[in-house]
Amino acid sequence: LLGQSTVGLVWYLLPRFKEGEFGGEFVFGSDAIPEVDAKPTKIPEGRMWLSNTSNGFVALYAVCTHLGCLPDWSENNHRFECPCHGSKYRIGGEWIEGPAPRGLDAYEFIVFFTDGSQASSEGSRDPIQLNGRTIERVVVNSGKRVLGPPHGA
Repeated sequence: LLGQSTVGLVWYLLPRFKEGEFGGEFVFGSDAIPEVDAKPTKIPEGRMWLSNTSNGFVALYAVCTHLGCLPDWSENNHRFECPCHGSKYRIGGEWIEGPAPRGLDAYEFIVFFTDGSQASSEGSRDPIQLNGRTIERVVVNSGKRVLGPPHGA
């Protein structure tokens, strides 16, 4: 009886996020992926930015690593800028300056290509090179975050 109660309680308390809500998976078609070095795509419901740089594609957590403010994209300066304390980040989320202890965190994601292949960022913060391949869809897991790179990394 104690075991059944424990299992029932754990099942009840574990979070179950639906697709398309923060903490769950978000599925995007190729139209959501910006061109290389173009303005990142903001996804407010997932608290993320989809960014495609010359180094590859990355799904960034849209929260400053300093005190949790929401950096926005500055088109004039081609970077993310936090309005609270002035931290600045490159298009790929790398720290430029300000009080933030590291670059922007990123979400784990999988890119599915039309040729049937796929690439995963599982456990890594490194961008995935798209190499001109045609994207079928991208699945971003907003429940799995990878810490941003520290200064100088």
